[in-house]
Amino acid sequence: MKKEVLIILHPDFEEIEAVTPIDILRRAGLIVHIASTSNDLEVQSKGGIQIKADSLLSDHEHAIYDALVIPGGPEIFKIRDHSMIQKKIREFHKLEKCIACICAAPLLLLDQGLNQTFAMTCHPSVQAEFPALHPEATVRDKHIITSKGAGTAVPFALAIIKTKQEVQIERLSRFQVRVMNKTNRAMKFNFSEAVKLSLRAISRIFNINLRSVFIIS
Repeated sequence: MKKEVLIILHPDFEEIEAVTPIDILRRAGLIVHIASTSNDLEVQSKGGIQIKADSLLSDHEHAIYDALVIPGGPEIFKIRDHSMIQKKIREFHKLEKCIACICAAPLLLLDQGLNQTFAMTCHPSVQAEFPALHPEATVRDKHIITSKGAGTAVPFALAIIKTKQEVQIERLSRFQVRVMNKTNRAMKFNFSEAVKLSLRAISRIFNINLRSVFIIS
């Protein structure tokens, strides 16, 4: 199953910080949904470039994807109180889904208090708002990714791809001990039951249906 990413476009977004992740993520085989924060699909960037979003952000109110990406730009200050964006950040964080913010967009994470738990960086123009910042240009701390700006858009996008792979591995590690314990207990009674337990766990972790390959009752 292909991973899906939601990229939020707001008025006066920094075009390099949006287009670069869109291009790289799609080249990597991810499904990218581009959502506009306004009531219009046409969104104008900081440089005056019009980009047509796939949908409105309001269309994704109840949708949860594998990653949330927010580019920066001078209008970030105007969307800091955007209720839908705040809701999405809280939802993705609760589920430990990747949240990637670049340039001034890490301010949206600061407003949710996430800087108290995760290492972050941001554009120099807004760094005064952060009590502490990581010195690297692109910072990945578990499922939270932040980056300085347009000049770091490529490593920012690559970090999103890398995070998706590592989160899967981390999720597998969390279940490994429990799966092994269950498997060991089951093997004392029935080997086939032990195999079923392992397959069910793998199916849950990676959201795949193994019924087409194995018979799992």
